[in-house]
Amino acid sequence: MNKFIVSVIIPVYNVEQYLKKCLDSIINQTLKSIEILCINDCSTDSSFEILKEYAGKDNRIKILDLKQNKGVSHARNLGLELAKGKYIYLIDSDDWLDDNYLETMVQKIEEVNSNILINANFVNEYTDKQKKLYSKFDFLKNDFEIVNSKITQRFFPPVIWTRLYKRDYIEQYKFRFPQVKCGAEDIYFAYACDLMQEKSYIFKGPYHHYFQHSSSAMHKKERGYFYFESFKILYDFLNEKKVNLDDIKLFFVESLIIDNKEKFDFIKNYLSKIEKTFNKNIKIYNKQEIFLFNIIKESKNFEDFISKYNPNISLSFLKQKMSIK
Repeated sequence: MNKFIVSVIIPVYNVEQYLKKCLDSIINQTLKSIEILCINDCSTDSSFEILKEYAGKDNRIKILDLKQNKGVSHARNLGLELAKGKYIYLIDSDDWLDDNYLETMVQKIEEVNSNILINANFVNEYTDKQKKLYSKFDFLKNDFEIVNSKITQRFFPPVIWTRLYKRDYIEQYKFRFPQVKCGAEDIYFAYACDLMQEKSYIFKGPYHHYFQHSSSAMHKKERGYFYFESFKILYDFLNEKKVNLDDIKLFFVESLIIDNKEKFDFIKNYLSKIEKTFNKNIKIYNKQEIFLFNIIKESKNFEDFISKYNPNISLSFLKQKMSIK
């Protein structure tokens, strides 16, 4: 029997400005049967001291203090290894939850008996407290829906903090985060978990508050390349598990920088691998994605590519080139 209902996993790295708000929102949850696993990834600010302060006040908080910075994927994977709860919830250390978030999630996932529950309600918070952007998904018509997981994969973002996971399900497939940079690791984890079940259970519950501070977009252009790396890992996993790839998106457009031969070759090789599946399912890709696929395919090599296109690719760049063609 599980001692805890939910294991909350929080990677922590240099977030002294935001950490207290995150921890307050977790320890004040109406669901009390939780363990709070905080992995301090070698912070150089006062984050570790804040963790110790809170652990001294709440014995549900457990701290793993790493002596070498190894990144968010490593930290989350350690949390998954240590977790004892029936369910897993993953949150970033600068975000926070409504007080009844976890209790409501658990009630709903128990009601529907699913391996994963997705909460469609979240709000992007900004430094300007007057500015908020609430989630909106037009393909959801009701407060609760059961949707084909392939539809979820195409229309719902791969953000792990919208999902509550049954720990036995994660361990059944040994789902772990890949060592991919710039937040791209979520693509593999979220979509691999989603796509190994036929249906997704989505409801509109309490809010997760995602804080968009200035450093959130630090690697916006760079991360587009790492998205391709994560999709490649997802593609290999789905092939290994013999999942039918029809109606599954195998990449999407994000601003990216293809500024060297290694990056170009990786993307070109990957797109060549998925070409047959891409052509078969071309209806699920938008015009920018199709255009990007074609300009990479038509470029013989990196030198040929940069002779025609700016290696700093953005949506506006794609749209401009599409209008010229």
